[in-house]
Amino acid sequence: MPTSVNASALKRGTNVLLQTAQTYAFGENSNKKVPVNVLFDSGSQKSYIVERLMKMLELKSEGTEKLNLNTFGSENYIKRVCDRVVLNLETKHGFIPITALCHPAICSPISSRIEVTRYPHLSGLELANSVHCSNQSIDVLIGADFYHHFVLGEVIRGEDGPVAVSSRLGWLLSGPVTTNVNTSISENNIISNLVLDHFPSRERAIDETRDITASLKEFWKHESLGLIADDEANEEKPCTGKKK
Repeated sequence: MPTSVNASALKRGTNVLLQTAQTYAFGENSNKKVPVNVLFDSGSQKSYIVERLMKMLELKSEGTEKLNLNTFGSENYIKRVCDRVVLNLETKHGFIPITALCHPAICSPISSRIEVTRYPHLSGLELANSVHCSNQSIDVLIGADFYHHFVLGEVIRGEDGPVAVSSRLGWLLSGPVTTNVNTSISENNIISNLVLDHFPSRERAIDETRDITASLKEFWKHESLGLIADDEANEEKPCTGKKK
C-alpha cells in the first residue's frame, strides 16, 4: 500500500535537518581532545576533516590522495592533493578511529535548531547534537567508509517532523522541521551542501593551483539559491561543539 506523506512537510516554512552530532576528537595524545561538529553523509565515498583540525590535533600525514572535485556532473574538475590522517572520535562507550582526508572546508554552516517539544516521538531521546544551533560549522564528515561504524540503524518516526536514527553518539535527527513564522531567512536557508567525492584522475582536471576556497564559496553562493547569508550577517554565535 502506498505510504501517504504529510503535506505540511512539503510546504514552505520548513527547514531540513541533516544528520549531525557533537563529540570530541583526538590523535595519538588522548589527553588533548578537541570538540568537533560531525556531519554524517552516506552519499560521500570518503570521510573528511578540515585542515585546521589536523593542525590542532598535530596529526601526522599517513600519505596523500588525489581528489578531483566537481558539482552536479560538471565537466570541469578542481584537482587537489589531500593528506590522509588517522584520528579518534569519542563515543558514548569509548572511541572509534577513522581515516580521513584533509580539506580546507567541508560544507557551508548547518542549522540543527528544532523545538523538540513539538514532536512527541522525540521525547526522552538523548540527542547527538544540540537543538539550538543555527550556524554550525562542520569539522568532520563521516562518509560511507565509516558511516556504519557509528550509525546503529534503529529508527523512530512520528506523524510528522524529523526521523531519529540511533548512533554511538546519540540519536541523529534528519528530515523536515516546521519553522516559526518569525524565523529569519538565515535560519530557513535552502542549502545544497558540498559533498566531496573521490574520483579517479581525469584529463579535464583543472590545475591544482586554482584557489579552492574561492571555488567553494562560489558553489555555495549559487547552489543555495541566493539564500545563504554571509557569516558576518549572522548575529548568533556559531556552535563549535560540546562543552565538558
